[in-house]
Amino acid sequence: MKKLLEGHLEEKYIEYILENDLINDELKAYFIDLLTVKDLSKRFQLWSELKIKLVDIKQIKQLANPYYIGFGNPDSDILFIGKEKAFDIMHSPELLFHESINNILQWKVISKNESKSTDSLMHVEKDDNALIFNPKAPQLYHSGKITGRSTWGMYREIVSQIKLLQKHIVSKDYDNNFFNDCFMTELNFKPSNYSEGHGLNNNRREFLKNPFFKSFRYVIVGANAIIGEEALIEIFDCDSTFTKINLEENRVGKKSKSISILTSNSQKVILCNQLSGAAGWTTLAIKDLVKKIIEEK
Repeated sequence: MKKLLEGHLEEKYIEYILENDLINDELKAYFIDLLTVKDLSKRFQLWSELKIKLVDIKQIKQLANPYYIGFGNPDSDILFIGKEKAFDIMHSPELLFHESINNILQWKVISKNESKSTDSLMHVEKDDNALIFNPKAPQLYHSGKITGRSTWGMYREIVSQIKLLQKHIVSKDYDNNFFNDCFMTELNFKPSNYSEGHGLNNNRREFLKNPFFKSFRYVIVGANAIIGEEALIEIFDCDSTFTKINLEENRVGKKSKSISILTSNSQKVILCNQLSGAAGWTTLAIKDLVKKIIEEK
């Protein structure tokens, strides 16, 4: 993570904004001033004071961070990659700020204070009443509630089953700390409540090639609708050959789910369809998926 943060990501973010012709000059200038502020509370104040004309409201999505890193434990073994953040920017602009725009700065603050407590990222500021988002424990911003069939709920189930199969103890409060055992990021950097189905843009494709994302033992990509095996072979330096298999399924008349298994010298990459309740994953299919994830070559 430290080496990734040394790559001048916020400077690249500013360059992206400057070169984006879909953002008007007035909004560009204000937003770049915001990005140059290195204090989370002061940055929140600038975001709160940002005024966007109704005619320019669609430009908010263009402010999303193409160098968004992710959530969870960067030193864990498991990396989840989803399609995009599932929220509506128009109705939840504060999520865009906390979960996307600030992600690089949040990790920089944590990195600088890693020998100290990072509680400062999780408290309510007395002056501006702004809740500071902690990318190590993103569920705390959402009151710690994770439903079983949501994407985070399915990630939790997969992580807990991996730990159990590896003979680790899963505590009763695992709902609140499963982020300690995984990391998660997205293919598309622009959030959307309903998937827009876009593939990787060039910025994001190159960013995911960073050695940081090759540091995880298992990579689960729940986005086979928008990315294929060839792109993953390029991004993760996998072998050119891969295995496709069908998972177990316990619904009568339901077609079994297929996954692709790709390997490199240090990683196993699993490509499957979206990990959410809406995608029709069953308990049996999840268990079979987990077995394939940790199965030795």
